[in-house]
Amino acid sequence: QSSLIETSVGYSLGSLFIGKLENLQDDWKELCRVLDIPHQVLGKHSQSNHEHYTTYYDDETLAKIESIKSENKIETNVKELKELRFYITTDSLRKLMAKDESLDYNLGDDVKVYFLKDEAADIFKFNSYELYEGSISRKEFLKEDDIAIDLSEIKTTEVIETPDGTTAAETIGGLFFTVQIGVYSRDVPHDVLFNLTPLVTKKTSENHFRYSTGTFNSAGEATIRKDEIVKIGVTDAFVTAYYRGERISIEKAQELIESGVKVNGDWDK
Repeated sequence: QSSLIETSVGYSLGSLFIGKLENLQDDWKELCRVLDIPHQVLGKHSQSNHEHYTTYYDDETLAKIESIKSENKIETNVKELKELRFYITTDSLRKLMAKDESLDYNLGDDVKVYFLKDEAADIFKFNSYELYEGSISRKEFLKEDDIAIDLSEIKTTEVIETPDGTTAAETIGGLFFTVQIGVYSRDVPHDVLFNLTPLVTKKTSENHFRYSTGTFNSAGEATIRKDEIVKIGVTDAFVTAYYRGERISIEKAQELIESGVKVNGDWDK
């Protein structure tokens, strides 16, 4: 259903919106916003009478669940781990594991593990991470000659919060133009955003996320993309620019270009 009509700009018109039952009210409200129609709270019809779902677990089942949560130190609901990104280098993790014998990672084969590159530890930018090929369990990851750690040798960088499937503007670095498509207070499903790619986000001082799509070398290139996006329904999309992770005006971006600043619109190529 999500690939009924593929267009030249990489999104699907065949799946204008896919809502989830568990988020029915919120997704319905978002759909009304996308379609620009009045929103009304959905009513409940033919509602069945039943107990809370926890009443359907017997003592044996509950005991098994508690045992699993205890063994894995689970305190709340979690998603299946598909990617693990360390904000340190491989050498730093080895030194930490040598210092702390309880530190171990037993991950599934399908989990992708990324480490900070040695040369990127001091100047954080896009492509600062590299995929690690191999296991990070103590038995296979820790080298025999690893010694106790000197904390001053650990190379780290500040954690940047960003929604799943998006790239933080801070990690791209330099100057680039982009098309802003909305500001949201929570992580937004990509189908709500018409499956536009790539998505770039910036967290605001109000803890909202500013979403934009694409990175371009000029305002003219970004305007072409903006016009395409407006046609599919994002009528308030507009062209903006970022420099060193901060949003700036188009006028300021042009001044920077005239002063000799290189545009980094091709970072994902």
